[in-house]
Amino acid sequence: RTDFVVFFFFDRIFYNFTMVLEAVMICVDNSSFMRNGDYVPTRLEAQNEAVNFLASMKTQSNPESTVGLLATAGKRVEVLLSLDRELGKIMNALRTIHPEGTADLTSSLKTAQLVLKNRQNKKQKQRIILFVGSPVVQDVKAMVKVAKNMKKNNVAVDIINFGYENSGNDNQAKLDSFITAVNSGDNSKLVNIPPGPHNLSDMIVSSIMSDGGVGAAGAAGGAAGAAGQFGGVDASVDPDLALALRMSMEEERERQQREAQKQENDDSPAAAVVAEDEQGMNISQDDDEEEDEDALLAEAIALSMAAEAAEAEGDVEMRDDDPEEEEAEQQQDSAKKQKTAEELQVDAALQDVDFYEDLIDSLPGVDKDDIDISELMDSVNQDPEDSSKDKKKDKKKDKDSDKS
Repeated sequence: RTDFVVFFFFDRIFYNFTMVLEAVMICVDNSSFMRNGDYVPTRLEAQNEAVNFLASMKTQSNPESTVGLLATAGKRVEVLLSLDRELGKIMNALRTIHPEGTADLTSSLKTAQLVLKNRQNKKQKQRIILFVGSPVVQDVKAMVKVAKNMKKNNVAVDIINFGYENSGNDNQAKLDSFITAVNSGDNSKLVNIPPGPHNLSDMIVSSIMSDGGVGAAGAAGGAAGAAGQFGGVDASVDPDLALALRMSMEEERERQQREAQKQENDDSPAAAVVAEDEQGMNISQDDDEEEDEDALLAEAIALSMAAEAAEAEGDVEMRDDDPEEEEAEQQQDSAKKQKTAEELQVDAALQDVDFYEDLIDSLPGVDKDDIDISELMDSVNQDPEDSSKDKKKDKKKDKDSDKS
């Protein structure tokens, strides 16, 4: 029952803060002090992990919240990432950070305030999360002046003070003065992390649970801490395993967000219309293909039938082609046959002696005794070519006789 009450308490805190619409600038300390190894695995990498954690909780608290990134040390204060919602861009920007120089807190706070002032969505509340992992060298009066200007412009500031060098009273006194000057309606917090070796993210979660949290991320972190430390693994006992579990949880959360967004896009009316149109197009294409196949098949059958009909019609034409010509040929054949019969009769008559005797008797004034019938038959039946040859021979004999 006690566990249920605790879980319900932190669940209510999480619910009250989840819908906060904010634009958040996270200022990271990339000074030379970040090379120290008092936090696992190093101070800089531990800070980067904590930045990823807070950015993830901020973007999850409200779908329209945005997070930016700024480096406080180096040759100059540099805005690494403007206000955005993609955690991948934040992780890529953190990889470009290298420890160098000294952190300039006042310039960093002014630059972050300027970025928040130019945010696109003016309904977003302005918040700065400042990581301080090195000694504060700025004058407290200058810091208080900046804090009053931020309070006037409704900018909330959360400071995470960590590292062995920052555990002294001097750092904490300056930061306390700044928080007192900027705080309006308890919207700003100072979280002091004890010296390491610790897992910085776990220490931030536990500190947030104890003093109220870093904005909406603090409430979410408190709820997560109440539910258990990353699958029941104590970061102080096995920090590497806790880090691996945390990274795995973040990746799984991002994957679920992408799937949810994809599912939301797929379920939208526009996506449904597009899907229906695509399905209709596919069906119409299938129907067109089937119609084309049917048309080709019908055309092939028609061509085959036409070829068969043409062949059959050609056979008929061959049998019945030009009937007049065929009749003329038949008449010629019959005429030839008839002529041949007559010729045979004539030849037979010319070989008959009686025929010649009757022919001579029929001629008036001709005595058959004066005509040699056998010589007449030989002259009638002689081949014309042979007769022409005989004539030529006779003419030649006559010429020879004349010459002689």
